[in-house]
Amino acid sequence: MTNYVAEDYETIRDRMLENVDDSFDKRQGAIIYDALAPTALEISYIQKDLENADLENDVDTASREAVIAACAMRSITPDAATASVLEAHFTPVMLDVPIGSRFNSPVANYYVSQKVSNGVYQVTCETPGTVGNDYTGTIIPIDTISGLETAEITNILIYGEDEQSTESLAEEYKNSFGSTSYGGNKATYEEACAEIGGVGAVKVESVWNGDGTVKLYLLDATYGLPTQTLIDTVQGEIDPNRDGKGDGIAPIGAVVTVVSAGENDIVVETTVTLDENYTLASVEDAIKAAVENYFVSLRETWQSNTSLVVRLAYIESAILDVTGVLDVTDTTLNGDTENIVVSNYDVPIVSEVIINE
Repeated sequence: MTNYVAEDYETIRDRMLENVDDSFDKRQGAIIYDALAPTALEISYIQKDLENADLENDVDTASREAVIAACAMRSITPDAATASVLEAHFTPVMLDVPIGSRFNSPVANYYVSQKVSNGVYQVTCETPGTVGNDYTGTIIPIDTISGLETAEITNILIYGEDEQSTESLAEEYKNSFGSTSYGGNKATYEEACAEIGGVGAVKVESVWNGDGTVKLYLLDATYGLPTQTLIDTVQGEIDPNRDGKGDGIAPIGAVVTVVSAGENDIVVETTVTLDENYTLASVEDAIKAAVENYFVSLRETWQSNTSLVVRLAYIESAILDVTGVLDVTDTTLNGDTENIVVSNYDVPIVSEVIINE
């Protein structure tokens, strides 16, 4: 879409003066100049307002407020930020840590939200968003807990997410014209899962085990494989009893099973030529990160594709972008020199990156 572009004051003023016969005095300070100049300025303001109105009428260029207003007409609201849910271990393990007890780390505060087993609890970050995803390690009690010896966050169960971005909201608005959620169709499940904190992508398989059965395959907010905690959370929201009685979001008659996306493990092996000022040890982490980032970029497109292709050329290109790498050769995937096609409900996962020199 081509947007309206306003002219600047000088362009408008000069064109107006050009339309006045040269036999008249048009110099600055002359009556004609002084009459036209303020008018040109006001016209430039009007044109700028028209330009802004045009930009605000297109969700790809509009301000966040205008995008939200447009979405409201399609019954779409921005997804709110969600809090991280983490696993924490406490000692002594037989100590009963009260639900609601508050703890502090260098990045955020947390509260105990659920007991899993002796010494193992779920804790929830008090600050919604991704901040809670950034820390594992020792946490300090804010409340006094008699007998507590150690407290440590060990891993992330459900990744926190920031408020839905303007770009994502605009994309959801545009997609709403292509499909409408209704009566348990695929869009119903996709929209419902998207609103559950920690879910990054979902695929819907209908009639997978007979009439009325639905299977949902998930990725988490980082486009990695979901934890069992996230799977259970989604199952509880969609069809908690898996009995088709409509106790969750799923309509009556639909029996929904929530699972992780399948895992296609891939070993990447490659040989690199390095700049003389670099060693393999100095670039190894960057190369592994480049490969992982490529795999993540593939998984980000998983929901909208029926298969994914892991391409050797793209992996080599990503490695070549690493500072210090001059050349990449002999790259293989699971020992083969062919691209790997990953089937519909599976995602590619980096199992290992082997770097030779």
